[in-house]
Amino acid sequence: MNRPAARVRMSGREALGKPARTEHTSVPTEQASALTEQAPAQTDQVPVQTEQASAQAEQASAQAEQASAQAEQASAQAEQASAQAEQASAQAEQAPAPREAAAAEMPPSPKDSPPLVPLVIVGCGGHGRVVRDIAEAMGRFELIAVADDKFDEMKRMEDGVWQCPVGIVPRVLRMYPGSRLVVAIGGNPVRRAIVERLALPEACYARIVHPGAHVSPRAAVAPGAVVMPGAVVNAGARIGAHAIVNSGAVAEHDATIGAYAHLSPNAAVAGGVEVGEGAHLGIGCAVIPAVAIGEWSVLGAGAAAVCDIPPRVVAVGVPAKARRVLE
Repeated sequence: MNRPAARVRMSGREALGKPARTEHTSVPTEQASALTEQAPAQTDQVPVQTEQASAQAEQASAQAEQASAQAEQASAQAEQASAQAEQASAQAEQAPAPREAAAAEMPPSPKDSPPLVPLVIVGCGGHGRVVRDIAEAMGRFELIAVADDKFDEMKRMEDGVWQCPVGIVPRVLRMYPGSRLVVAIGGNPVRRAIVERLALPEACYARIVHPGAHVSPRAAVAPGAVVMPGAVVNAGARIGAHAIVNSGAVAEHDATIGAYAHLSPNAAVAGGVEVGEGAHLGIGCAVIPAVAIGEWSVLGAGAAAVCDIPPRVVAVGVPAKARRVLE
């Protein structure tokens, strides 16, 4: 007996004539394949990153070594500076002169120098110009005025110096407190006449001594006197008020040159000589020791006085003899 055929169970889709639904097994397979391909690439990157890290570590180590070397150099410089400071301190302690002594040896600055003394010169002739040069060479005076009777009025010149008549000199002195004057007239009688006309105290007159003259610290130079370059005034000599010791003249030890007297260039008076007031000794004359020249006498150029010369005469020659009397 034949058995009936077994029934085949069909899905609804198959019954409707549609293909059966299949499983999506291919998608996971592709993802797995992609992951498998990426794994070697990532594996290759690991050595590269390792090398970079190693290089960075070496660079950091080199920078650290450089910083250490710089620190050592700075330390060495600091030690050197400290050693130099110690050496300088030791030298300062061993210095023979203190700071105050060193400062005292330094020349005074213009700021520390005493102020210049205002000066009036009476006389604008040749002798007056020489006296002006000497006053400037001294570096102690500032010329403020030149007085002479040839000036009619007081007028300031381009160099800032006043010109004025002799009669207003006292007024000029009052204009400049602390000022001094000198009568720079070569003729002895005229010089005395101007001094007497002005009638000013002795303290108003300046001593004018050229820096190139030798004046002993044990000699005396009175106010108003002028000592010119190359002159010699030795120990114990006394130069009277308003006297002139001209260029190269010599007043030896203990000589006395009276007020208003004039030793002309290269005149020489030996030790102990007395030259009276107003006497004039000509160029190149000589007076032997202990001889006296009378007041207001004139000893001619080149004469040699070997004995006393009386007052108010003119004496010439070798030996000098009085030739005429002066009124």
